[in-house]
Amino acid sequence: MEKKRKIGRKSFAAREDLLDGMTKIAKQGDLSLYRFLNDMFEQIQRANALGVNIRELIDSRELLKAAK
Repeated sequence: MEKKRKIGRKSFAAREDLLDGMTKIAKQGDLSLYRFLNDMFEQIQRANALGVNIRELIDSRELLKAAK
């Protein structure tokens, strides 16, 4: 039988207003804040591996949306 690798946890600090906003978004998606943030971190790492800058991606999306 294969042993499951235990994944550790770390704490980090963030601005309260940003975390409050993340909590609201997580609740809208019926996710825990823990699950939502882990998903977010995974997607940012994927984007980074592809050479995608998240800030530039979102800025471009806003420009496209405004142009419609």
